[in-house]
Amino acid sequence: MAGQGEDNPAAKEKLIRTLRKSVKDYICKLDHRSALFWAERAVTVSKGHVHDLYWLSHCLFLTGQFHRAIHFLEKENAFKNHILCGYLYAKCQVQLKNWKEAIDIIDHFLNESGSLKKQKLQFLSGEPESEQTSAHSGLLLVRGQIFETLELRDRAAESYQVALRLDVTCYEALDALLSHNLLNAEEESQCMALLSSQLAASGLSSEETSFLHIIYTVKLKKYKNEEEVRKKCASVALADDPEILSSVAENHYNQRQLTASMKLIQKVLAIDPYHPRTILVYLALLVEMKEKNDLFKLAHQLIDHYPREALSWYAVACYYYLINRGETARQYYSRATVLDRNFCAAWLAHAHSFSMEKEHDQAISIYLKLSQMTRGGHLPFLYVGLEYERSNNHSLAEKYFHRALKMVPEDPATLHEIGTVALYRRNYDRAVNFFIRALNQLDKHSLSPSWEPLVNNLAHAYRKLGKFDEAVEYHLLALKLNPKDASTFLSLALTSAYKDDYEAALRYCHHALAVDKDSSLANSMIQKLIQEYVLSTMLPYEPTMPEHKPKFIQNAARRKLEDEIQPKTPTLSEELSPASYKGDETPKLSDSDMQIEDLSMDSVGE
Repeated sequence: MAGQGEDNPAAKEKLIRTLRKSVKDYICKLDHRSALFWAERAVTVSKGHVHDLYWLSHCLFLTGQFHRAIHFLEKENAFKNHILCGYLYAKCQVQLKNWKEAIDIIDHFLNESGSLKKQKLQFLSGEPESEQTSAHSGLLLVRGQIFETLELRDRAAESYQVALRLDVTCYEALDALLSHNLLNAEEESQCMALLSSQLAASGLSSEETSFLHIIYTVKLKKYKNEEEVRKKCASVALADDPEILSSVAENHYNQRQLTASMKLIQKVLAIDPYHPRTILVYLALLVEMKEKNDLFKLAHQLIDHYPREALSWYAVACYYYLINRGETARQYYSRATVLDRNFCAAWLAHAHSFSMEKEHDQAISIYLKLSQMTRGGHLPFLYVGLEYERSNNHSLAEKYFHRALKMVPEDPATLHEIGTVALYRRNYDRAVNFFIRALNQLDKHSLSPSWEPLVNNLAHAYRKLGKFDEAVEYHLLALKLNPKDASTFLSLALTSAYKDDYEAALRYCHHALAVDKDSSLANSMIQKLIQEYVLSTMLPYEPTMPEHKPKFIQNAARRKLEDEIQPKTPTLSEELSPASYKGDETPKLSDSDMQIEDLSMDSVGE
């Protein structure tokens, strides 16, 4: 038989084609062992043809036999002469954590800038241009992954961007840039502009170009009108796509529109119950809404189905965090980061667990480590600032808040925190400016209750400036966001007293007692307001008193009430963050009537 095969080249060629087809068919069927068996036979029949060596190595890679794959790729220097073989060789070395060998073979084909070296390349298929583009972008992707593993994140980001520029459909490069926060806001905008130009010059049809443009627009969150995005998605049959819906839900979450976010998440989970990106946002929502039972159930399901995934152990950690078992939560957060060193949400939540237990130094250490890992992420700097603010170090807190603001210039959470520091420092005009800027980034007609501290703090700043009407307006808005907040009622009472409207002040105090019957502050305020009311109705008007000041303020003894009354409202960090701060309350102002609220945003759902 062997002799007949040697004497009949046509029969031999037909046999080789049959074997090659069988290899690819079995790979498509996920029957890798059968594919490997026939790939070995194809190499034997073809006398080690490079095409068959590649597919044999491919099958060995799929079955986890990386050393054997490298051995066959090194035959006849296939890994140096053929770019696809070089790409597969690099992938095998990465699996074995041989970073130097992987970088060496990539550098054999690519320049430092990422372009192909001027050398005569050999190709395996009949479509050399397509093969070259695919392998070229693949080598850049592998180079970026290696640089990221070696913590050379600037170079990793550069490699990912070049890969995306070369192949606009290389989603893994885009996902690495975004999910690992390797780009700041300005660089993301530049990336979107570059993608748009690349799509226009890619030679794709207008329908394909529109399809990709909408996907990348949503992924990069470069849109302002959600309704317009929905219409565009519907026009290309993407209205119910899990990835699109998940991105929009994440944007709702970041805007603190938790109900809207949960509605979209439920829709996605009905389509794909274990969609990773959706599960990440869902976990953040469950923690914020304190849904312990649902979180417990979800964590168990993930561990049962995906015990080797970092996301599963992250879910377990979130459950223990929610029930205030910080030490146990940290064990599982650590396990998640061991499985995936670039799991930013796990690192962030790990630091939150220290903050919850007032371990500020450890929390700051992890936040700073995360800031080095995520060159485009502003949250680590925001949380470092919050830790310093809680320890009364307002100078350092403001420094880190401004670093966060530089990365995301109009982030409402950061703007609020800078305004909070200004309020502590009694720079009320500056505080009002930042609070207004933060509110302008939000939809005032659909404000989430989570933003109530921002609105209340703006009212406090206005009251300090003597703008009592504006203060009342924003306190009333805060009351709409959280109708059962006794401290807001007391703030309204204090502001009304400044306006000499003692009847309204007393009415608000009684509302506060209806919400919190044990409020000693409300009782104390009622007693002093009754005294003021009696004095205002019995004493004659003194013309020597300046007319522009309410009598409530002129009496020095009565002004002490502002220092004595310190109603507290829940901080946003406690309400919102999937790994929220549960430590000491925010330090009180020395001469303020209200405790300033913290606002912290969590990207644990990012």
